[in-house]
Amino acid sequence: MDLFDNAIQMEKDSYNFYLEAAESLQDQAAQRIMRELAQDEKDHERALRDMKNGAEVTLETSIARGVKAIFEQMIETESNFLDEDGSITDVLRRGIEIEHLSAELYHGFTEKAQLSHEREFWKKLRKIEEKHEKLLRLTLEYIDKPNIVLENAEFLFYDYNIAP
Repeated sequence: MDLFDNAIQMEKDSYNFYLEAAESLQDQAAQRIMRELAQDEKDHERALRDMKNGAEVTLETSIARGVKAIFEQMIETESNFLDEDGSITDVLRRGIEIEHLSAELYHGFTEKAQLSHEREFWKKLRKIEEKHEKLLRLTLEYIDKPNIVLENAEFLFYDYNIAP
């Protein structure tokens, strides 16, 4: 299995995890976050296939913008994630692990890449996965302190253009 096949499988697994999580959670805001993450992972899989086939690829993500809007809406309506059974917390923690492993994998691929355009691709993909991880950490924090999250400087971390 080559680097691309390995990465494609990881993105498929991540997509399936987030999609199943969205279906298992009761809270609509949590479902939306999981669906947005699933869509990003599906987009990554497509980009990896294109890159493997020699096509020029542009990686983008707007998930932080979407999740921030979800948080803002929840605060306006004074709603909170329901986590009485710990299901959301468990999903977020598992998502953090998945994103961390993905970022580490892509960091390794960056160092192995022979061609500069491939190196840049892996670097950008790693940055997106790191952003997913931070986003999930903030979401986990939101469960405990919803009003503090939007004031948190971590949101400033999210630049929407994933440039090197």
